Amino acid sequence: MNAKKQPYSIAAVILAAGQGSRFGSQKMLHLYNGKTLLEHSLAAIDRQVFSSINIVCGSDAEQVIQQHQSVDYHFIINKQWQSGMGTSITAAMDYFEKNQLEKNQPIIDAVLIILGDQIHIDPNALNTMAATATENPNKIVCAKYNNINGAPAIFPEQYFNQLKKLPANNGAKALLNAPDTPCISIELLEAGLDIDYPEDLQAD
Repeated sequence: MNAKKQPYSIAAVILAAGQGSRFGSQKMLHLYNGKTLLEHSLAAIDRQVFSSINIVCGSDAEQVIQQHQSVDYHFIINKQWQSGMGTSITAAMDYFEKNQLEKNQPIIDAVLIILGDQIHIDPNALNTMAATATENPNKIVCAKYNNINGAPAIFPEQYFNQLKKLPANNGAKALLNAPDTPCISIELLEAGLDIDYPEDLQAD
């Protein structure tokens, strides 16, 4: 087994597998201020802080990958994307496990999960979350907005099995808001400004 990466290794996962049915088109490819929505989300992740950037694709995966090809990103294909967000998280965790077993990749200590349409997140906010997670390696660190815990969220290794077994049609919100889950919540109002409809962009 590989030695753990030092310092504390946090892999970033962007969930970008949805069809964008409410948006009316594949919103990850939609241009906003000269960049696709996915590019805006990617810009929030500091490669000096996060050990890797992984994008989970599903609907229109070929086009999303073609538009965002880079040596800095790893693409994970979720063939079950129509079943819900939980399948994308499972696909990411399976990918990490397979890489460690088959390709002798370094073990990661935690995983950041962020939604592809959370385009207003500032890199400093994610860096603060990463620093907090490093100092509290046994606790989940997550954003808080609209009086609930949600993504972005950093899960330490002891939660990886739970992430693999999430209900297909749900993300990790139930886990983040369970009364017995030890979370450090950081107020991050911009995390609640995800893009569901084209009007959400016009409101900026």
